[in-house]
Amino acid sequence: MGGFVITTGLLSLFYRQQAVRNLVISTEESNVALTQVFANTLWPEYGSFLSSTGHLTPEALAASDEIRQLKQTVVMQVEGLSVAKVKFYDLKGRTAFSTEASQIGYYKDISAGLLRALEGKPTSQIGHRDTFESLQDNTL
Repeated sequence: MGGFVITTGLLSLFYRQQAVRNLVISTEESNVALTQVFANTLWPEYGSFLSSTGHLTPEALAASDEIRQLKQTVVMQVEGLSVAKVKFYDLKGRTAFSTEASQIGYYKDISAGLLRALEGKPTSQIGHRDTFESLQDNTL
């Protein structure tokens, strides 16, 4: 009887880990698809601006009309979706846009995900934060 309980417990743990793993993979695939939609819909309008922000200070970049317009567009596109934050980096790792205004214009340490993106490979990051921030604020 004890062996049956242990086996059942181990199988439950195994199946739970598999379910969590499959959920993470599915969510990351959805994030990659959403990223491709962003690229296809936003790049034609904002690509030239986002590619030429290197001369702007973080404050000037965050205060620009293009960033305000981009935020409005992004917020409309993610309405009804479970998206916590959207960020665009330039090729040097600088945050050219973020729905979290305090991150705009600052450099991110080169990470494996950023290196993959620089190589043209889709990347997705699923993480847990101890805080929650809403996209619906209109401070930008």
